[in-house]
Amino acid sequence: MQHIRTQSRRELYSEATRAALLDEATRLFATRGYAGTSLEDVAVASQVTRGAVYHHFDGKQALFRGSPRRAGDPRDRPHHRRRHRR
Repeated sequence: MQHIRTQSRRELYSEATRAALLDEATRLFATRGYAGTSLEDVAVASQVTRGAVYHHFDGKQALFRGSPRRAGDPRDRPHHRRRHRR
């Protein structure tokens, strides 16, 4: 008989919190851009504390890298460098 491990309530809550953070961060980055979005904005939109954001992500760049880039605008990337055409 195979043992199937079920997730604890804490693990489920943690996954749900991380998913909410990514969803809200993606929405905010897409509408406000990287520079116009703070971790506080993401925390408030996700209805969690800033501490919860830092529990799941090391900072704004890590959160940005974790979110799907639906907007696709390279100017919203944290270290975007403009190339000058000649």
